[in-house]
This record gives sequence, C-alpha cells and structure tokens, in this order.
Amino acid sequence: MVPFFGHLGLSEITSGKIQEYRIHRYEDAAAKRGKPPAHNTMHQEMVALRQTLKTAIRHGWLDRLPDLSEPYRSSPKISHRAWFSPEEYKQLYEATRKRAHEPKQKRFKW
Repeated sequence: MVPFFGHLGLSEITSGKIQEYRIHRYEDAAAKRGKPPAHNTMHQEMVALRQTLKTAIRHGWLDRLPDLSEPYRSSPKISHRAWFSPEEYKQLYEATRKRAHEPKQKRFKW
C-alpha cells in the first residue's frame, strides 16, 4: 500500500484514489502472477487502510472517512448451481421413481 499511497497526504486519500488503488492492485498482480489478488488479501488491505484512516480521524487529522466500499460488489462466495432442462429433469425423476419401485437389491428399497 505504501508504494501507491506513500506520496499522498492523508487528506488526499479519497474514494476515487481507493478505487484507483484496487485497479492498480488487480493489474499489478495480474501482470506479475497472471491472476488477481485473492478476495481475502484485498479485504485485509482495505481493513488496514480503514483502521489507519480511523486513527487519523481520532487524532483530528481528517474530518471524515472516505467511502471504502467497492463500486460493484460481487459475492466472495462462488457457487455453481446445476440446472436441468425440463427433459433432463423428467428423465431424472422417472429413473428415480423406477429405482424406488424396483431396487437392484432388496435392502435398497427403503
């Protein structure tokens, strides 16, 4: 964070600069490692920045906290949901029904 924000005064750290930092981090990491920084890494950096800015407010060096929220917030949890077409779903429930009525082994009936 220091290479990006180091030359700025506390009052120069705005919501726009924070967004520029996020973009810089994504581009820099993608150029170096071929993938963006992990969600948790970015979250920890934003927490550190927020704590620093809150300390500045408590000491009277800043009068307000800039908006640190992401402009387009995406969910950190990625879930892939399987979808069946109507034909696939019908095939599934018919096969399940048949298996329930005619199990391969007697002990599977339950």
